[in-house]
Amino acid sequence: SIDEPELSESSGLAVSRVRDSYFWSHNDSGGKPFLYAINSRGKRTGKIKLQSTDPIDWEDMASFVDQGTPRLLIADCGDNGARRDSITLHLIDEPDPKKSTTVKNRQIISVSYIDGPRDCEAVAVDTERRKIILISKSIFPLAGVYVVPLPKRSDKKSRVHVTAKRIGTIPLPMVTAMDVDPSSGDIHLVSYFQAFRFPCQQRNMPIARQLSAIPVARELPRWRQIEAMAIDKHQDVWVTSEG
Repeated sequence: SIDEPELSESSGLAVSRVRDSYFWSHNDSGGKPFLYAINSRGKRTGKIKLQSTDPIDWEDMASFVDQGTPRLLIADCGDNGARRDSITLHLIDEPDPKKSTTVKNRQIISVSYIDGPRDCEAVAVDTERRKIILISKSIFPLAGVYVVPLPKRSDKKSRVHVTAKRIGTIPLPMVTAMDVDPSSGDIHLVSYFQAFRFPCQQRNMPIARQLSAIPVARELPRWRQIEAMAIDKHQDVWVTSEG
């Protein structure tokens, strides 16, 4: 169990790229602008506050290494009513998960979808293909796949607006989380019902072609509501439940 009362609805999960066997997570909509560091036993070890941030609906996060620097992406992308003109992605350098800190400067990407507002709970970063991948959530097996460019790293405060390009549709309902295995390029998805791995045949293959293949399905623990996942360096899949 996660031994942190403040982290009551783990809606996003990312592996620390600074320390092995540590993770970052955050609460669902209505939460404060905090990220919580936990170890593999669920004990809180650190905390990040994103200064001057008012979360609407944080739904996923990702960790990656860019230009040799460990980084975190926090996705304020939830939109249950499909009403938001744009969503917000925050990019920061990852602090030490064994410390508590406040982050002032960050890169902010304001994202609009080319075909109108979408609810989204699954976001991942692929540094090899320089893409941020977003997958929409629907009760129907029609998960839209969108991409935006991954910007070059900066430790300065900045904000840009981009339009997410739709590159395909996956016949899966209720997709709630996603991660990219940096060692293989495999894309992992989680729904309320199963986990799926889309193998990467060639590291630079088009993402649309990779996600159009038949995935490898895996069973999940029978928890109440699994909404977050992360892939560690051993290619193990970690999940958390909002319950």
